[in-house]
Amino acid sequence: MLLSDLIRDVIRDLRKRWLRTGLTMMGIVTGTLLITLMVAIGEGLRNFISTQMGTIANPRLVHVFPDKVDFRALLLENLLQLGTPPREIKDDSEMEAMRRMLMRGPRFLSQEKIEEVEAIEGVVAVWPSVFLNARSIQIDGDDRRWTVHAVPWGWAHVDFLPMESGRRFSSNEASEVILSHQYLDSLGLSRPEELIGRKVIIQIDRVWIPGIGNPLALIDKIPEPIEFEAEVVGLTKRTLFSTAAFVPHARAMELSRQVQGDPTLYTSKKYGLVANILVDEEGRSKEVVKAIKKLDLGARSEAERFAAFNTIFVFINSALSIVGLAALGVAALGIANTLLMSVYERTREIGLYLALGASRKTIRRLFSLEAAIIGLLGGLIGIGTALIAGEVINGIFHLIFPTQWEGYAIFDFPGWLLVGAVLFAIIIATIAGLYPAHRASRLDPISALRYD
Repeated sequence: MLLSDLIRDVIRDLRKRWLRTGLTMMGIVTGTLLITLMVAIGEGLRNFISTQMGTIANPRLVHVFPDKVDFRALLLENLLQLGTPPREIKDDSEMEAMRRMLMRGPRFLSQEKIEEVEAIEGVVAVWPSVFLNARSIQIDGDDRRWTVHAVPWGWAHVDFLPMESGRRFSSNEASEVILSHQYLDSLGLSRPEELIGRKVIIQIDRVWIPGIGNPLALIDKIPEPIEFEAEVVGLTKRTLFSTAAFVPHARAMELSRQVQGDPTLYTSKKYGLVANILVDEEGRSKEVVKAIKKLDLGARSEAERFAAFNTIFVFINSALSIVGLAALGVAALGIANTLLMSVYERTREIGLYLALGASRKTIRRLFSLEAAIIGLLGGLIGIGTALIAGEVINGIFHLIFPTQWEGYAIFDFPGWLLVGAVLFAIIIATIAGLYPAHRASRLDPISALRYD
């Protein structure tokens, strides 16, 4: 019997029992719909956060610490120990490093170690991480003050700044800033040109940083902030980092020395508590991290953060899919029940097929194909419904937030999800039809023809 004949017979039989077929198919539709929507919302969130992280987190960037301590692993270990019996203390170099650091406080990276890091193959540039505690920002000619985070931006990766308009810094020492797009909203301006070229004043407070300055000096008298006057030369794209004011790195170091009252800061004497490294290509960051750790230093790459982030979303998408999987499980039972009923109702028809020379393999194919077609139709209707619902919700979101998150979709439907959902529905339906198909193929043709 040709496949086309089998398909014709299956479709004819499904149309004959359209109500039961439709009700059975609803389980597949519901399961596929739920799985598609749940994974799509997870993908939408993952893409949104990945895009936001990607605007400021360069995957070629590696951070170096003077102590070889994996804070994340230690934190996770302590969380996992909650409620469990106390564990035996063993010789643990990482815990010992943590203990030493807590007792003596953090230490500066030495110039010798920095030179060893610079010699590692693939390292393009190394510069100290600078901390500036900005109190407020004020636009020239406007008495209002706004919240701000001053972000020292390394000259080596200045091209990575997510620019929307304007230009990047003219030099590493320039008195210039690049502001987040959202400052336009706060100031009530509609065009970037209305802000670019204007002067701003950023107030920077002195704070105690471990290893820098004397914290007791801040108890007797709180020092006045210093004021950094700069020209706005550009605006970044709209991101979650809505209060950022990017400052050229060398200028930021000068401001930090001034506010901390320490001219030796970020020099060979006090290089920094953390160093930033730019590697020549993203794929090399892993081996650079390994090489840094061999120098008895701690290291973490932005690429590792991205990888960990994607792993988290694999688990999130899996958890979100459980509801849909449960619905598909129930649908599979419905399909099995429907096909079993079909076997009983079509016993004489099956006997006639066998009597006319149809093989038992053909009978199995007939019922397996019927189950697969139910899965196919249910899967297609399910993803179609999911796409319509997703687009409607995305449209409503963009009506409510027309400019805040342009290009962001709550539901994101990648091609692999749509194809995978339909294939999964077909597989579930086909598996559900295996027993009824086997039972139909085992019928005795003579008994079947006599069946009433």
